[in-house]
Amino acid sequence: MIGLSIFQAGPVGIALFASVVAAALYALLRHAVRLHLLAPVIVALGVRIVVMLVAQLASGHGGTFYLDDAGYSREAALIAHQWFEGRVINPSSYQYAGSLAFGYQTMVACIFLLTGKSMVAGKLINVLLGTATVPLVGLLSGRLFGTSTMRRAAWLMALIPTSVWWSAVLLKESLVAFLVVGAMLAFMCWPRRRAVVTFALAIVALGATRSPAALAVAVTALSALGAGAIRQRRTVNFRAALTYLALACGALLVGFAAISAGHPDAVVHQIAYSLGRVGLERHQGVGGVAVAIPKSLVSPYPWVFSRVTRTWDRALYPGMWVWYALLPTAMVGLWRLRRKAEVLLFALPVGTLLTFNAFTAGFTFRQRSTVEPFLLLLVVAGADSWRWVARRAAIGYLLVALLATVQSRSPVTGGVIALVALALELVARRLPSAATLQVQLPSNLLRDLVTRIGMPAPRSAAAIIAGAVAAARALAPVPRLAATTGRTGAMERVALLIGASRQFAPDPHRVHVIWGSRISTWALAIRGAAPVCGPAGIAGGDRVATWLEALRRAAPSSRGPLAVGNEGQTRLRSAG
Repeated sequence: MIGLSIFQAGPVGIALFASVVAAALYALLRHAVRLHLLAPVIVALGVRIVVMLVAQLASGHGGTFYLDDAGYSREAALIAHQWFEGRVINPSSYQYAGSLAFGYQTMVACIFLLTGKSMVAGKLINVLLGTATVPLVGLLSGRLFGTSTMRRAAWLMALIPTSVWWSAVLLKESLVAFLVVGAMLAFMCWPRRRAVVTFALAIVALGATRSPAALAVAVTALSALGAGAIRQRRTVNFRAALTYLALACGALLVGFAAISAGHPDAVVHQIAYSLGRVGLERHQGVGGVAVAIPKSLVSPYPWVFSRVTRTWDRALYPGMWVWYALLPTAMVGLWRLRRKAEVLLFALPVGTLLTFNAFTAGFTFRQRSTVEPFLLLLVVAGADSWRWVARRAAIGYLLVALLATVQSRSPVTGGVIALVALALELVARRLPSAATLQVQLPSNLLRDLVTRIGMPAPRSAAAIIAGAVAAARALAPVPRLAATTGRTGAMERVALLIGASRQFAPDPHRVHVIWGSRISTWALAIRGAAPVCGPAGIAGGDRVATWLEALRRAAPSSRGPLAVGNEGQTRLRSAG
């Protein structure tokens, strides 16, 4: 078994984990009943649990199948061990996640903290996430093509073999797909406050889990809003829109400044290191990327059965045969949407993610699972009759037969696939040709979305800025510092506060310990400066006053060294 059993979980942790799973399952089934999607959700849950258990028992490696599968388990176990020992750590450090994409390892570490290093428990959460994506895809289809298509899209998502497989292993694919679909659904429900908050949380979670997916969703949302605003240019206040864009850029700069803590070059170095871990193929050039994008839709090839392919990748082969049958209909759906501005909601996430996948090495078919829900929605848009769906599948198999003949250099392989295509064509002739599957394409969806959002006015932006400045002045402990230096402006207060906090910061070249060490040193400073507690019956006001005095003594001075007690200084030296 790869990795060590770090610690044993107690009955309380296991009971808490079981309670969380039961509550999530109850909420999922309740929403499925409300949406009339109970049947596909139950089937999706049952199929994923069976595949997960069979794969767990048949793996022979403690439940791991891939290099990343074992890596996530090992990193999560290390993080859980540090938490179990009561240490505050930075999960993105090189000895843990080793990059800024630490979200999935942190989630699995929470599971391990409650259950021990249980692979089944981690995979069960993936099963729930994969099942929860089914009603989300149904809701997104209902929002785009009408409520009559919800069950059709949900059934496709429930039974697509590749989605079933990625929900059965300890990888982040089911989480990323869930967050991407949830973010797009929340975007379609703007400007409801809950939808905006959900979208923002999903983007943050994607940024800490898989940044290309977060970028793809953000680009899709901004491009869709821009397209809708251009169509409604007579009613959109572009001055307010530019103000809103400036605020968004300012928020990004402030966030980057907060992460960098005054050392942006170190953060850029860590981002470059994270990209290096992804395995960029810089040597392939533009032509290689252009070939890799369509190739990622049709690989891995099911007809390659040599000794080097005796891996669990073969579990994807049934899914690839299904994709070969569905991709022609998806292309028809994309063609039908070509004159609609809403095509951006499909083309941008699919195109952006496939382009990012083309730059990665070794796992393009795995990260393709993020765009599979959008491809299924294109299948819904392109379906018209059962006969033509089957006939397009036969045409797709003929193209696959040609590809297999060239790629495997075996005319027998291509001939067998061509016979399957011929049999499918014979079946298609017996199917009904009535256009019972055709759906109505979305109309004015983006225009209505832009109209509902209502761009913020410049005075609202000024109010936001004034509120931020007021909050900074209220939170900054600088009255004494301002009296000493004679500077009382808001920006000077912020500069003094940042300069004081840097005294607690570790070596800037050690980027991987900035946040964890900073939290630890602040905690040690407060603990060392805190007075000894008096009688147990201290009043609430006195207790607050005591801690305020402790924080004041722990705060650094503008001129001299840290104003903490001797014990606190000794602890800070040992921690630094």
